[in-house]
Amino acid sequence: MSFSERRKKSGFVVPKLDNDSPGYYKGTSSFESENFEAEIIRESADYGELKLRSDGTILFSQEYPVVTLADLKFHEQLGHGVQGTVYRCTHIPSGKEFAVKSIKYQDKSQLQKTVDEIHSLRILRHPNVVHLFSAFAQKGSIHILMDLVNGASLGDYLKYSPIIPEPALHEITVQMIAGLRFCCKNHIIHRDIKPSNVMLSLDGRIQIADFGLARQLRDTGDFAQSVIGTTCYMSPERIRGQSYGLKSDVWSLGLILYQSCIGRYPFGENKTHFWDLNFETQNDIIVDLGPNYSPLLLDFIEKCLVMEQDDRATFEELNAHEWITNGSGSKDELVKWIQDANQKRNIDLDAQRRSHDALFAH
Repeated sequence: MSFSERRKKSGFVVPKLDNDSPGYYKGTSSFESENFEAEIIRESADYGELKLRSDGTILFSQEYPVVTLADLKFHEQLGHGVQGTVYRCTHIPSGKEFAVKSIKYQDKSQLQKTVDEIHSLRILRHPNVVHLFSAFAQKGSIHILMDLVNGASLGDYLKYSPIIPEPALHEITVQMIAGLRFCCKNHIIHRDIKPSNVMLSLDGRIQIADFGLARQLRDTGDFAQSVIGTTCYMSPERIRGQSYGLKSDVWSLGLILYQSCIGRYPFGENKTHFWDLNFETQNDIIVDLGPNYSPLLLDFIEKCLVMEQDDRATFEELNAHEWITNGSGSKDELVKWIQDANQKRNIDLDAQRRSHDALFAH
């Protein structure tokens, strides 16, 4: 089954409309327009139907609120990467705040990845996956409106509190597995699970974010081959350029947990390139957590960090692991750790702002 067929089966394409319905264009019909954005999206996105408004805005689905740039007030930048820039914004009609990811598309390949990200977010409606509010294209960019997390990423917090106590780490893991199991049920590999893509709210809610590199497989036994994502959290089979499946995200989870226990990246800060990691992952990893963590957590991480993907645990198996089921987690401990890290982060950010203001005051 092709990706287009899977998308249609999932309900992603809106129902067919009559040919004379104003503003709608079929992905298979002729399209005569001077609007370059609509043309390139129609040709490359394999999307079915898109709605073109008179102001040039392309809407991706009828089921989401109609949003244009005129409806948004942009605030500070929250993050930036190769997949786009994320800002805090206010949706003026509702007064609600969102995170908006803006991606300038340069070619059809980049555009297709962005549309695939929207597709992933649309079907992954789960408490532990960031929620999609709306998406539209306007003025050379695609804009994706998502939940604004009242907090920061795990990566942000680990900079200030690099070691996570086991009860808090258990709570993080339970929620991450819930979100990633849901991805697996929909045959989606995230392909970029890392601390900066795990969002933590101040009340202890975990949400997996940034599906810009996600890939939907035909089924749970299917494999992908593209080598994309953040190198230092890639599974061994991906580093070696081999085919990989849903278990590649299990490896990434294991590395995050190991890092959270020892306070540093497991292979060393300087070993983040393909050559270094290929050497490091030739043999089974010896996991050493020290005396502050339980043997069950050690066993859990070891089951994530199995070199051969065929022997690596699935998310379903991890969910049934004794460390998960024994109830050793604590939401209160997680909130306490988040608040401590957030306080340190705010102090540092305030110092940076004061330094910046002083520099430009002269």
